[in-house]
Amino acid sequence: MRFFGVNLSGIACLPEHEVALPLARHLRKLGFNAVRLDSLDGPGVLLGADGQFVPEALERLDHFTAALKAEGIYFSLELHAANGYPGLDAEARQRFPQGKLLDRFHPRFLDAQREFARRLLRHQNPETQLEYRAEPALLYVELNDEDTIFPSAAGSPDDVPPEFRAELATGYAPWLAARTADGLRAPGPAEEEAKAELPTFHGLPAARADYAQYLREAERNSVLSLAKFVRGELGLQSMLINSQVNFGGLAGVLREAELSDFIDAHGYWSIPDQSQINAPEAGTLSKLASYRVFGKPFIVSEYATAAPNDYAAEMFPLLIGIASLQDWDAVFAFAYADQKREYEPQRINGVFDLAGHPAKLAFLTSAAAAFRRGLVAPGQSRVELSVPEQPTALPYAEDAVPSLWREQGVPLSLAAIRQLGIALRPGPGDVTAGYAARVTGALGSDTGELLWEAQGTHARFSIDAPALKAVCGWLSNSALQFSGIRFEFQNFSPGFACASLLSLDDAPIQSARRVLFSVSGLAKNVGSGPALAQYVPVTVTLPRAAWHADALDAAGKPVHPIAVDNAAESKISTTYQGAALSYAFTR
Repeated sequence: MRFFGVNLSGIACLPEHEVALPLARHLRKLGFNAVRLDSLDGPGVLLGADGQFVPEALERLDHFTAALKAEGIYFSLELHAANGYPGLDAEARQRFPQGKLLDRFHPRFLDAQREFARRLLRHQNPETQLEYRAEPALLYVELNDEDTIFPSAAGSPDDVPPEFRAELATGYAPWLAARTADGLRAPGPAEEEAKAELPTFHGLPAARADYAQYLREAERNSVLSLAKFVRGELGLQSMLINSQVNFGGLAGVLREAELSDFIDAHGYWSIPDQSQINAPEAGTLSKLASYRVFGKPFIVSEYATAAPNDYAAEMFPLLIGIASLQDWDAVFAFAYADQKREYEPQRINGVFDLAGHPAKLAFLTSAAAAFRRGLVAPGQSRVELSVPEQPTALPYAEDAVPSLWREQGVPLSLAAIRQLGIALRPGPGDVTAGYAARVTGALGSDTGELLWEAQGTHARFSIDAPALKAVCGWLSNSALQFSGIRFEFQNFSPGFACASLLSLDDAPIQSARRVLFSVSGLAKNVGSGPALAQYVPVTVTLPRAAWHADALDAAGKPVHPIAVDNAAESKISTTYQGAALSYAFTR
């Protein structure tokens, strides 16, 4: 089973009573079967100024999760994402406002996480008569969003306030002595060894290596204690993860592989007004692929093309193409509504919001169906990065893991060709790879279904699967021949668009009786009116039959018929008058 999910963040997780069930039904109709409830601990969401649960907010959460369950939609809960901790002084709050990194080792913050988990997971939803810890619709629980003890956007352990630094250093001297006695490190100069001072990441290489290993063990022990509490004392019956694998460098991979029930990653295409199709090495999606660990489920719980970006229509076609080739288990778009209770805006409504974005919404339902039904074949071959459980070095930079692939001669662009993944092996050693390659030109998957052409006048990404045909790129004055299907694009400016054709039957398009055609160019807010999507002139050629075509409105209902040329082949052309984002073709 695959999950095609979406995030709601902050107060968007708590819709009004009269909105909750219609929203759940709408999300189901769009094709989502999971919702990630993000930043529940944020200011003004579940907690009041006193740090206690607000009864009205908790009641809204109960009502909405019951509505999701009634519609057959799973949900997940985060225990810490956006809120600071009691006891953060002014300096610490300014530098670490959410308490991240500090809560990887500070006992009072670990206790605060346990208390929040106890109050939420042991709470009984009066509508379902179940505590959240035993709710079968709860897909998983996440301990801490985007958190690590290693340097990250949240800060560095080198820079924590003095009292936290002293606390972190408490166990370093005995740890160092024990590690030396066990032969796991060569002792340094006697004077330095005698001091056994906690190093920084600006010290000598040997000291940095000790520091990284010490931090890894400190973080592991804290996460393990939290996981044991949630699984054991609270009796959680759902899956549990710690945080995202791409926080903490190589130690993040080892941490999540050992302590989490699956591997989770976050990724965004956030270069303003640039298409990911033109990106070196297949952009953000290939970086995400580099974090997968073979033998464990892999999900991407946050993914988006961030505004401003004229090429947002490519978000879902690229995502489900690469996610399917890589055989990922779940993907979650970020976010249907981000930090606002606005579920039906008429305009592009924020950096991430799907609601109100015509170009993203145009391909959402097709992407959901294609991913959940497995219409794009997984890669037939694998490339592995072999990582020992006790690596000689622990690179910790933000892109440490993608860099390890490159250092082993494996370009990340291979993610558009075959499956990538990390293979863990027991014992100490170095990171290795059994495959090296030089990839140039167009990237064609080993399944024959995907083609990524990053350069040229008609740079594009395409999917040619039996039940799904899709293309994104610079398509003006071009034609694309799929197996038995043809898209012909007339002249339009600036020439970027996406189009997809999906079988709505359990059959290839060649024999399907119902297909959904979606097409969009650029989309943007215009003045104070609703967001507009660019008209794209295209002709779709189908196997000859008595086809009927209808333009569809935003709710998926037919609004007017489209002329069909049923001659030697059947051709259906979009027209400016009555143009739509989606069309139903039936025979």
